[in-house]
Amino acid sequence: MKTRKISLVLAVALAFALALGACDNESDPPENKPTTVTVTKDVTASFPVFSVATSVNFTASYSPSVAGDGFEANDVTYTVYCAELNRTYNNGTGFTANISDGYTDGVYTFTQTFKASDGTTINSRDIKILIDFGYFTQLQDANGTPLVYQSISFMPLHLSKSVTEVN
Repeated sequence: MKTRKISLVLAVALAFALALGACDNESDPPENKPTTVTVTKDVTASFPVFSVATSVNFTASYSPSVAGDGFEANDVTYTVYCAELNRTYNNGTGFTANISDGYTDGVYTFTQTFKASDGTTINSRDIKILIDFGYFTQLQDANGTPLVYQSISFMPLHLSKSVTEVN
């Protein structure tokens, strides 16, 4: 009778210890604990060739693509803003500035801005464009100095975001 009582007491004590997690059982499956990691990716934004014309195209193409390696295509937003006309070009409006948008002869500043989905600026720069006789005729740097190579140069983008993973 004493043996059964001791066995019963030990069984109850063991069950209680297991319920509290006091005993380690290596055959238990690991817990699925979420962890946050930072993923990064370097992307280059390039732009169409500039030529003297009644329009200028600011459409960006990405190499490698933004999507992939933990990123989605919508993790980057891109806008072009013309300060003098208070006009923004984006995915909804398109990225082509046309003389018919209200441009007259003079110099206009265009700000190209790339932002992460949380609103953080990834990269931004100003480009000036001279309009003469109703044509976009010359690219200039932010200080108004004509560019030696009349092309909108590429922009490096260093992407970074936190991703939650479950182990």
